[in-house]
Amino acid sequence: MPPPPPTLSLQLTAQFETWASQDSVRNFWGVTEDQDYNPNCASKTSVSKQQMYLSTCYPNGNAKEKKGWGWFCAQRRPGHALGWLQHMYQDPANIPDMLMIVDDDTAVDIELANRQMTMVQDSQINSHSPFVGNTCVVGTSMHGGSGTFFNRAAIEGMTRPIFCDYRQQENMNFVCNKLQALSFGSHLFNQGDSVFDIFYKYSATRHFCQASDWVNAHMINTYSENGLSQFGTCSRGGRHGGPCDSESIACHFQTTFEHMAAFHSAHQK
Repeated sequence: MPPPPPTLSLQLTAQFETWASQDSVRNFWGVTEDQDYNPNCASKTSVSKQQMYLSTCYPNGNAKEKKGWGWFCAQRRPGHALGWLQHMYQDPANIPDMLMIVDDDTAVDIELANRQMTMVQDSQINSHSPFVGNTCVVGTSMHGGSGTFFNRAAIEGMTRPIFCDYRQQENMNFVCNKLQALSFGSHLFNQGDSVFDIFYKYSATRHFCQASDWVNAHMINTYSENGLSQFGTCSRGGRHGGPCDSESIACHFQTTFEHMAAFHSAHQK
């Protein structure tokens, strides 16, 4: 495996050098400020423009203002990453058996995730049905940093070109019905777009105000036939939820190399 690119942050490097270095990890791609729609969003957006944005999104004020401007810039990042993955997955050889989307302070037990996904697929009537799971589902939303896992069928379904005109095929009926019902993001749809394309464009809209966890959960619940499912147990490290243990597929809030290495080591026994 080649060394990580020099642009990787310390957090991404810690992931790369621990759990993401296993042979079963085909690709490890980090998406940071450098890949944002506007790489200078957090550092060079004037205070007046920040206030204008916040007043448009939250006219009555909102506690999210306390998160800092960088938080708002970062909410677009998962949508931008989906658009990039759409491009990468045009080559079927790049499509993995499982796609994992996690924060840069999340550690993952790869083998446990694989076993859990196998169990899920074996329990389905059709083992080739799309499945998208998150380790911490909350109602219809999720904690994105805790890990979102797509099986191959879900990846193929969300990257497939959609045609809701004379080219519509039976496997597009579900998504086309959603789009024709003016579901979330449908106003941005063009014939031939994929689900990932729609949310790439949605995340680039001028007044994108939502938390990325909510947007991505809504995308999955709207456009994946089986919606969003719980995947394993919710373990979020020291800040939220229960502690991470041997049953944790993923562990969020692992903020140092030592944390990553300790989780990885404990799960190799």
